[in-house]
Amino acid sequence: MGELRRAGRTGGPGFEKAYDTNLWAWLGQNPGAARQFNDAMREFSATWGPRIVASYTPFGEASVVADLGGGTGAFLTEILTRYPSVSRGVVVDQPSVVEQARARADLAPLISSGRLDFFPGDFFADVPTGIDVYTTKQITHSWSDAQLVSLLKRCRDASPNAKFAAAELVQSHEASKFLRHFDIMMYATMAGFLRSGDEYADVFAQAGYELQRIVPTGTAFAIIEATPA
Repeated sequence: MGELRRAGRTGGPGFEKAYDTNLWAWLGQNPGAARQFNDAMREFSATWGPRIVASYTPFGEASVVADLGGGTGAFLTEILTRYPSVSRGVVVDQPSVVEQARARADLAPLISSGRLDFFPGDFFADVPTGIDVYTTKQITHSWSDAQLVSLLKRCRDASPNAKFAAAELVQSHEASKFLRHFDIMMYATMAGFLRSGDEYADVFAQAGYELQRIVPTGTAFAIIEATPA
């Protein structure tokens, strides 16, 4: 945050000036901090996940759901638990994160039954096919429009009929103080930013999707639902 002025002046992340590398590379080099980061993301899912998932019943209409950047599986596990009709969920994340997820004893029943699967790797390079719903939670603010469009196009090519349901913080003139502070934090750490509904509609359109609706969840998050155009 001490480099926030530089971020505002140059458009580059203050984090990179402070640590001489980007956040994700730094976490890769500091496994203790990375574990703490993943634990924090799991806490987010444990706190708000049930309400978010319950608010979007179309999850229950899908056979296969893929969680891009799904971390150690907390959000996807909530989907699988809430909607037994979902036959399989796929966590897509870096190999080191997937290893942490596989090591979770509480996930063993879902893994052994075949309902929880993993797709380790860089989802900007490859995503699983045969998916009914691609989802994300609290990560699209990390990427530029060009990166997000690239990922959406990859999903569109891999599973042409799949929906995209992003559980994200949405910017607006009426945004809470929490969202405004979060927006500043993302700008300082990774030159990220929160998007408005119109901005999401634009990036989805560039990738061949049509934004259908933004579903409130009774939390700071909303579900941004898009379908192939």
